[in-house]
Amino acid sequence: MSRQLLSLMAHIRRDTDKQSGNTWQGDNLTGDKDNHTIRIMFHNVNGLPLTGIDGMDMFANEQANLQVDIQGFSEHCLDTTKYHVHQTARDLLRRYYTGQASLQIDSSEETAINTYKPGGTGILLLGDLVGQQEPQGRGGDAMGRWSYIHLRRKAQPPITIISAYQVCPRPTNIIGNTAYHQQIRALNKAGRHQIHPRHAFITDLINFVAKLQTNGHDIILGGDFNESIEDKNSGLLKLITTTNLTDPFQHRFPHHPTFGTHAMGHRRIDSVLFSPSLLPSLKSIGYAPFQYTKSSDHRPLLFDLDRRILENSKAE
Repeated sequence: MSRQLLSLMAHIRRDTDKQSGNTWQGDNLTGDKDNHTIRIMFHNVNGLPLTGIDGMDMFANEQANLQVDIQGFSEHCLDTTKYHVHQTARDLLRRYYTGQASLQIDSSEETAINTYKPGGTGILLLGDLVGQQEPQGRGGDAMGRWSYIHLRRKAQPPITIISAYQVCPRPTNIIGNTAYHQQIRALNKAGRHQIHPRHAFITDLINFVAKLQTNGHDIILGGDFNESIEDKNSGLLKLITTTNLTDPFQHRFPHHPTFGTHAMGHRRIDSVLFSPSLLPSLKSIGYAPFQYTKSSDHRPLLFDLDRRILENSKAE
């Protein structure tokens, strides 16, 4: 599919969003970015086929059209234990972005019957930022709860970008193969029989982030947390206070009216957290309308950063 057709389809979706009142929240990032800007997006994509009209090539093309350098995504629902999943995805990216694409995708260590397996996380880099990735500077959680990359900086430890997904408090069915069920089985196998998957997620993610911080890394952590900071007994709030991360959207828009990031909700359950030292580099941040990039019941979150965060110079 041509880039011109993909761009036209994106414009049609955006015009429809305006007419229906489904608008940007925060900053509107539809404008072109300059060469001194890094654009990052986090999105629960609600399934990502390898091929077809919604496949990996379309996914990457849409990211390129939006001028997004780094996309963290969740619920791709691919079984990454299968070799052909990685091979097919990377072959498609090499075909269109030779040397200019880097993909990290993760799911639980369980093997599904077919390619489809609920849950999972990933990160896709496009363009020259691929060259900023640390050698062997990517990986993921064994349960598919997060993926990460390390971006190299001059005379400083790396910036680590983490794409995360926390399961809902309870599954729709008692028995099944949801990400929730996969994590229950993995935790039981590890001898952690009495721990809830969400409690394990927050505990393990805090430990992962804290270890990176001990080594001097700055952190950008985004994804679908299936809870907000304001929720009672919020694990997300515990993560923020324990790791000293901050919410850049709340920092930029402290009095923003309440809105939902899920089509059936009214809370901001998709979010991003920064190391405080990165806040001065934030240029803009906003939640796009639903269906802005692909068919999903979650809003994408986009933000622009001053590219000098990767250099040994201070952003103004």
